[in-house]
Amino acid sequence: MSTPENTPTPIGGEDGTSTPYGMATEATLADVKTATETTAEAVAPRSTAPVNYNVTATTTPTALASAVCTRVLLVAGIANTGYVRVGGTSTSTTVGVPLGPGGSREYVVDNANLITHCAVTGSQTLHVEVIP
Repeated sequence: MSTPENTPTPIGGEDGTSTPYGMATEATLADVKTATETTAEAVAPRSTAPVNYNVTATTTPTALASAVCTRVLLVAGIANTGYVRVGGTSTSTTVGVPLGPGGSREYVVDNANLITHCAVTGSQTLHVEVIP
């Protein structure tokens, strides 16, 4: 007996039954369901909203509060009269990325406390958005 050219060839099971190649069975459907549920959980959108707060940066280097996150957005207050420097642990009045009034910087970090801020002079406002 011959089969047409693009027809799948049946595969015989040990119990004497045959299932066409690629046809779903209860076992393969269960595997697909499990894989789909696992993938859906992994790519589900985050349900936690960003957290916003302000800090007053002084000439003393200070780390942001600890918060697990994926990103942190920093925006210098538009009414600031000086620069705020931001960066890692070496940030000081002379080291770090300078943000003038309205300037912004985004960091991709897993905890906000990895970011340090320091005003070059006086007290300056820094707006912080922690993105889960």
